[in-house]
Amino acid sequence: MQRLYPGTILKPTVATMLVPVPKAVPGTRAGSASAGSQRTRAGTGQTISLGAPPLRDTDLLSWCEELIETVLGGMNPAGPEAPGGSA
Repeated sequence: MQRLYPGTILKPTVATMLVPVPKAVPGTRAGSASAGSQRTRAGTGQTISLGAPPLRDTDLLSWCEELIETVLGGMNPAGPEAPGGSA
């Protein structure tokens, strides 16, 4: 996780993972940045820049969806709604 999401802190004792929200330059896409102060951050699909504001709105929701799919992808849901769960 630390390779895909730099700055991630794993706390296995309490089963917690802290992932810093990426910062992005609005209106840019990964791979569109020129050489210089901008670079592509793994796991965000966005181009980031030092001092840029954090992701917001639909960009933040998209990033959260990607993070959850990366972390929990392939797991079966648990709970009453899950097949075989108690109701």
